[in-house]
Amino acid sequence: MKVTLTELSPIKRQMVVSVDAETVEQAYAKAFKEALKMLSLPGFRRGKVPAYMGRKYIPNSMLKRDVLEMTIPSSFTQAARQENLEVVSSPNFSKIEGDRGQELTYTAEFEVLPTVDLKDYEGVKVEQERYQPTEEDVNTAIERTRAGRATLGDVTDRGLQADDIAFVDYKSYEEGSPIEGGQAENFPMELSPASYVPGFLENLYGMKPGETREFDIEFPADHKSPLAGHKVHFVFTLHSIKERVLPELNEEFVKAVSQFNTVEELRQNIMQLMEDRAKREAEQGIAEKVYFAIAPQVSPEIVPASLVAYHARAFNDRVLNNLKAQRQTLEDMLKAQNRTAEDWNKHVGLMGFGEARLEILVKNLARLLDMKVDEEDINKVIDEEAAHTNLTAASLRRKLEKNGMISVLRYSLLRDKVTQYLVDHADVTFVAPKTPEERAAEEAAKAAEAEAKTEEKAPETQPAEAQGGEAQA
Repeated sequence: MKVTLTELSPIKRQMVVSVDAETVEQAYAKAFKEALKMLSLPGFRRGKVPAYMGRKYIPNSMLKRDVLEMTIPSSFTQAARQENLEVVSSPNFSKIEGDRGQELTYTAEFEVLPTVDLKDYEGVKVEQERYQPTEEDVNTAIERTRAGRATLGDVTDRGLQADDIAFVDYKSYEEGSPIEGGQAENFPMELSPASYVPGFLENLYGMKPGETREFDIEFPADHKSPLAGHKVHFVFTLHSIKERVLPELNEEFVKAVSQFNTVEELRQNIMQLMEDRAKREAEQGIAEKVYFAIAPQVSPEIVPASLVAYHARAFNDRVLNNLKAQRQTLEDMLKAQNRTAEDWNKHVGLMGFGEARLEILVKNLARLLDMKVDEEDINKVIDEEAAHTNLTAASLRRKLEKNGMISVLRYSLLRDKVTQYLVDHADVTFVAPKTPEERAAEEAAKAAEAEAKTEEKAPETQPAEAQGGEAQA
């Protein structure tokens, strides 16, 4: 096979491919054999017509389309591999010439992942927050676990107080008329102050079983209920009081909630898990900042539109699948966020552009660092995943191959390797975490600035425009 490669731009290539006559003949022979299976003539059942007779009814002109469909895609893939090209778009084929007994030639134009000689990706200065878990955090985690295994105990020696469980009858009225749906009997009511309007529970505190109280509450105008701004009269009768009884923190409890035997072992494990999580979150932050610092080396002009579209579609599909799992629709989400379909399409395009540029960074860094993902890496992940399913490793691999997910997995592992290298070679200064309010304000400002800058340069891309490409993962 002969290949003539022409660079049209940093991301576009033209390739003239010549397939030898012998390979073309093999394709014609295979196409004829398949066509013969479908041929039926008087006196012969379908598939039983002799080849010499079939040649009279199956001319080469009838076979040519099948020959081209068999030959061109496979030879294109082989030619791209021969020229070490990472194709990221569906090729456009033209100037197809050649008949049986001749060479087949055609021209293909397509987009490729650009080659970028990245610099200054080591020693990037980063200021990163890193939280150090405390013994108090461990205590909180243990108390949360105890609360999850709490039982309800009867209270008979005091009145109702915050965080009790009160079994009540209640009725509600507005201007003397019962409110629809505003009545219940023997209702289990958890007295959590955060769940009620200010001042509501204070009217119930101190009540004892058998007692009835009446009071009025005016709901705030911004209350998220149909009662917002309304004055409501309530009548409550208390039947019984219960409180949560936490299990004792001892070896019996530890064995019931973990694989450990002592409280100290449980505490050490929780602390280790918290420290590991803090480290992962810090490394993720470092990686994001390093990528952000070197990203300008990949100018928007060399980010292939087809790669942007591929990642835009992948992002859109992930969101739709997550919404479906939550029994929601995209329309529900957009309504809740007060966004239009046009806003969403623009956001999807921007996300696609960001992911496309990230892929260019990752794969060019992998080339410069001579990093690869081999079959051993792939098999290790498949083995680990299979251990958590009812599938064997072999059947899981077949499933991934059928769904085209092996290439996605390969890219994910490559990205992990490159990312870890960048984190390990960054010049990091760790600082104390900001307060939630400070962090929210800072992230919002950064996101708005980044989106505004990217929107000026990035091509608008709809998820439906995505085109396939082997190298996209």
